[in-house]
Amino acid sequence: MKLEEYLEKLKTCPDGRLEGELGIYDNWGMFLNADFEEVLGWFNQSDQYKFHELSGDYHRFDYVSGTVRVQVFNWLAGCTLTGGGLNNNEVEREHFDRQKRNYNMTVMLHQYQEKKIEGENWKRAIALVVDDVCRFAIGRGVPLCLPDAVGTDFLKPHDYSRIVYFP
Repeated sequence: MKLEEYLEKLKTCPDGRLEGELGIYDNWGMFLNADFEEVLGWFNQSDQYKFHELSGDYHRFDYVSGTVRVQVFNWLAGCTLTGGGLNNNEVEREHFDRQKRNYNMTVMLHQYQEKKIEGENWKRAIALVVDDVCRFAIGRGVPLCLPDAVGTDFLKPHDYSRIVYFP
């Protein structure tokens, strides 16, 4: 799926369908091929995010509005790679190999319930951060992959055409 199409669907999808249609859920990963320090700089300079902590070798930020915690890794999170590295079939292997070859970092989104956005569904809050990070990638021409964009309605059988690659 094309990124602009995904972002449009993200805006118009009812909250109750975000997981089934667009894969929005806790531990939602995005891959970028970017300079790690540049991405950290963007999060630090944005008024939408507040640095929370350096935990081991990754950084945590809180979405200022609430409900979402962001982790930024200088590697690809294996649990987010298509197929989790199991390579159950040829198509899965192709996506897995493409992701390993073309991306160098992960932005992982988590629901965070200590500070909530009043009246906002946590999946919608994650969708807002997905949109924000994607707009960053578009604006800077940063290659991006949304491997978790395959909604749960499309997992059996897996519809890998729903994985988003930009550009």
